[in-house]
Amino acid sequence: MGNEWVDIDLDYFNGFRAPMSAFERVILSLPQQAPAFFCIDHHHVLPIVKKAIQDKLIDTPMSIFRVDDHHDYYHVKYFPRKNKDINCGNFGFRVPLKSYRKFVWVTNKRDRDVYWSVAKNWIEKKGKIAEICKSACLKSVPWNPSNVGLVTITVSPDFQCLEYNLSAMLELAAEYFSIPRRPYVRDKGEISYSEDWEIRPRPVCLKGNVSSMTER
Repeated sequence: MGNEWVDIDLDYFNGFRAPMSAFERVILSLPQQAPAFFCIDHHHVLPIVKKAIQDKLIDTPMSIFRVDDHHDYYHVKYFPRKNKDINCGNFGFRVPLKSYRKFVWVTNKRDRDVYWSVAKNWIEKKGKIAEICKSACLKSVPWNPSNVGLVTITVSPDFQCLEYNLSAMLELAAEYFSIPRRPYVRDKGEISYSEDWEIRPRPVCLKGNVSSMTER
């Protein structure tokens, strides 16, 4: 059991010329035995991480490594005080403060995020460390693989444009971590809308056969 949470949002891979290769590099840097979970929208990760802490799957205080095009500490003026106010852009404020000591935003953005200074200031005022890691290739990862105690992977349909890479990426992660359920587009659904996605059991015939995935 480690004290590092690697939180991956697939929109991070939008800017890569070979997103599948970049995603594979990230996944293979993580321990296969780490507890790993899928989400459709990123704020749905909150109950997962809270339960992981409660079930002692990960040591606390932990370090959070958010591999994402967005740090998700946005809209500090509209702090989500109730569950109904939580969304994929502000859920960072609701990660239990006593559960972590450091937040590292791993971003592929080349331009400046004007809200990062506000987010960093809020995190540091709470007595935490806030860092940014700008990596366009992730030749080396900022986390310690031997200390990773939790992995979460979010589809974020509204923000990613991975097209035919997407299903292969999800199946690779499901196979690598032996996750029995993974995200799928509903029948006749649209890939870019959250409501058209669901997490359901993987077909038995696909397990152990990642190379056969051709779905977008």
